[in-house]
Amino acid sequence: MGKFALGLMPDYVERVDGESTLGALLAKGREWGLPIVLLFSDTAGTSSMIKALSAEYRRRALIGEVKAKKYAAAAKEYEVTAFPTLIALREGREPLRFAKKPSHFNLDLFLSKVALSRPVKSKPEKPKEEL
Repeated sequence: MGKFALGLMPDYVERVDGESTLGALLAKGREWGLPIVLLFSDTAGTSSMIKALSAEYRRRALIGEVKAKKYAAAAKEYEVTAFPTLIALREGREPLRFAKKPSHFNLDLFLSKVALSRPVKSKPEKPKEEL
């Protein structure tokens, strides 16, 4: 019963497996004005805890998962040496690393500090250029 229920859980985690998917995620974050949280992992699947948090913080932050075996260059670029590692990328700020034991409480606390306070419903309007 548990596996069946987990299979029905909403999953808004973006898979990052190369330069193009990372670039697309970063562009999506800029376009929508959302912070990006990258989870660097060395496991095969996505944990149910991360799936649940991706649903809870949907439209307030983008959560991307980088599998170390598929995209080692990203781990090197962000100086990731241990797994799992979470790094928050926010426009105009230094990257913020999650440095606690990964429990639902600690991850929720970290995401609540990084994510927008209200969900984004539509893309922000671009300022009109003056003629």
